[in-house]
Amino acid sequence: VRYAPAPWRRYLRNHQQTLAGAALLLDDDLPDAFSDPALPLRYAAKTAWRYARGQRDLAELCEAIWVSTPGLQQKYPQVPTRLVPPLYVGRPTPAGTPGPTYFYHGTAAHRREIEWLVDIVAEVQRRNPRAEFEIFGTSRVARLYRSIPRVRVLPPMPWREYLGYSGSITHAVGLAPLLGAGFNASRSYTKIFDITRCGAVGIYTDTAPFREPLGDGQMGVLCANDPALWIEHI
Repeated sequence: VRYAPAPWRRYLRNHQQTLAGAALLLDDDLPDAFSDPALPLRYAAKTAWRYARGQRDLAELCEAIWVSTPGLQQKYPQVPTRLVPPLYVGRPTPAGTPGPTYFYHGTAAHRREIEWLVDIVAEVQRRNPRAEFEIFGTSRVARLYRSIPRVRVLPPMPWREYLGYSGSITHAVGLAPLLGAGFNASRSYTKIFDITRCGAVGIYTDTAPFREPLGDGQMGVLCANDPALWIEHI
């Protein structure tokens, strides 16, 4: 989990003597979230505050730190860590109803990627009048894409609702651009999970989180962040 709520921390403290141990798993660069100017201010502040709120308790309660990516391990070499990559469990045969032909499911933390895709989607829609595109976002995202035909902007969903939705619809292509460094340099490859859960093949930025799991080319293609290349691949 990203954060440890106060009741969980109290439980750990009250049962510390009966537990074999406790480890803190970091799946994002939470300690440095607030210093990345590329993240939306509200998102960065909320993330940093929630992390800081439990940091002292977790430092006392946890004797080990696990990280989900080599990027996190490399960023904090002074801290002994154990690398625990995500474990993928997917549906063997996509069983959802057909949906829009390609999609990007990124949160507000992916503001740059959402903006970067606007011109790409506009050109794909111009070239292929049957293409449909789906993206999550607020009214701001809807304004970015409103001049592009056949674009569906869905409101953000809680995780469990999204998990059910993404397992109930089938897409052809999923997009996973990843721009710049900072917070993004430590991201994991969980976008692969979201894309394959929808029964889609993925187009991914050719960067560290995606290179190893996509090495055989069976689940998707790696692509430099060149809009012309993304248009052709889609």
